[in-house]
Amino acid sequence: MTRLKKNTKVGLTLMKIAPFHIGHKFFLDTALRKVDHLIALIYDCPNLIHIPLNVRASWVRELYPQIEVIEGWDAPNQHEDTPEVKRMQEQYVAGVLKGRKITHFISSEYYGEHMSKFLNAINFIVDMDRKKLQISSTMIRNNLYQYRKFIPTIVLKDLLTKVVILGAPSEQNEKIAKEVSYRIETNYIPDITVGHFSQDISVEPAHELDFVSIAQKRDIQRSNDKVIHDANKSIIFSSSILMDYILSMAVNRKYDQKLHDRVKEEISHYDLVFVNSDEANMISKNYGIESTFIINQLFGNLVEMKIPYTLLSGNFEQKVQTIIDKVTADVKSKKFA
Repeated sequence: MTRLKKNTKVGLTLMKIAPFHIGHKFFLDTALRKVDHLIALIYDCPNLIHIPLNVRASWVRELYPQIEVIEGWDAPNQHEDTPEVKRMQEQYVAGVLKGRKITHFISSEYYGEHMSKFLNAINFIVDMDRKKLQISSTMIRNNLYQYRKFIPTIVLKDLLTKVVILGAPSEQNEKIAKEVSYRIETNYIPDITVGHFSQDISVEPAHELDFVSIAQKRDIQRSNDKVIHDANKSIIFSSSILMDYILSMAVNRKYDQKLHDRVKEEISHYDLVFVNSDEANMISKNYGIESTFIINQLFGNLVEMKIPYTLLSGNFEQKVQTIIDKVTADVKSKKFA
């Protein structure tokens, strides 16, 4: 708990942020100008959105490190305007605060009146009629793509279904990623290592590749705001830092601790992982490294990290359709009202 000076203006707000959008930003910016310290109690609302509470809370913590965020995992999931529900909500808030003094209760909802009276705090209302910004979480849940411009990049990344195709760099991987993205009308992020491995090293001697630098460039590439905001419900990646780590072992014959440390965090961010074992890959062709050397490492790492994956099989069309079917099912399973 943050220690505050006497006479500090302390604001409390209740939020769902399902999901966070620029209307929330306006609300929080306004609240922060009114008080010295702001507490945001964020409610769990699994009936509204598939994004878990801790992830939604992390949006606020990252965008507003000065705000004290409390995660209300046990918050009442009843919000009707009745005396019983009001008492239930008041008692819950009191239990969370544990006697802390609140000077301002800040909201843009009807419950500001009864909650501020209960807390003996000033009732500060922000844009209840939504005249400043005509956007709501409900509108976004109904049409994520249409209202994506109202959502910060760090939030939108968590809302999109993130798909990665793993395997040694190959023309087929790129064609699959491009074809899938075309058919489901979204963006794909190409594999930046393809250019490194496309030339025949029998013509030009091989040199040690800096895979840490490649991974850093990949991070920059994948965090491009325009690419993310132009994506439609999902986004396709045609490789990952996991492959940089494996290729460092295969090409340089060198274990890289920096890459190893980054792999697990990165790979866990994907919703769907596909493995394409294309024997006509550039590593086998130009570096004389057996495909099994790379694929066995890939399977071993995925098993070790307990990452579920789908092995692509069949011809090109069958591989493309497998990905499309699973992406479509995943998008439909997301809890958007």
